[in-house]
Amino acid sequence: IQKRCFSIRTDSINRLNFCVVHHGRRFRTCFLNPQNNKDNILFESASMLALNAGIGEAVAMHPVDGGANNRVYKIECKEKKALLKAYFHHPSDPRDRLGAEFFFMKFAWSAGIRAIPEPLGCDRVNGIAIYEWVDGYSLKPGEIKLKHVLQALDFFIELNKSKNSAYDLNAGSEACFSLSDHINMIERRVLKLISVNPFSETDRQANEFVKQ
Repeated sequence: IQKRCFSIRTDSINRLNFCVVHHGRRFRTCFLNPQNNKDNILFESASMLALNAGIGEAVAMHPVDGGANNRVYKIECKEKKALLKAYFHHPSDPRDRLGAEFFFMKFAWSAGIRAIPEPLGCDRVNGIAIYEWVDGYSLKPGEIKLKHVLQALDFFIELNKSKNSAYDLNAGSEACFSLSDHINMIERRVLKLISVNPFSETDRQANEFVKQ
């Protein structure tokens, strides 16, 4: 399995930080404004998690590209780097994204699987977790070879060797355990698409396509 970037670290919370971020093969310049209360909470919580994980106080935090619903940061600490993930939460969506992912990662790590970043700590109140930072990049469709498929297969085989110890794990946010579960999930998605108000001709055509 191609490892992904995970790690943490913080610095001065009371001043504006200017940083150049190296992400993949690109450089990006960004400003982190500690005057933002949400950023302050993120800094402080990440630093505490880093200290508890034994990698030292966080001294810098840089946004990382590629996140979808969640926000991801590279944290630089006194001992090593880590990845900070701030999980998306909405009052209308009760799913525990943080708990499902973090405790699955802990389970896999405790089972001896090392094709994943090590989970280092989480803060349920602020909805964040920190993981080992692993340098890497996402494979593009044309780059996926047989060896990568076999690595994924090895991951599932190793993971399922410990399945009898996994009963305490929460189900994934859209886990399906039967054919009817899959059908119900698809129906819910289709209903959401049908209920979208079309604001353009493209929206209207997409809406008609889904109804067909």
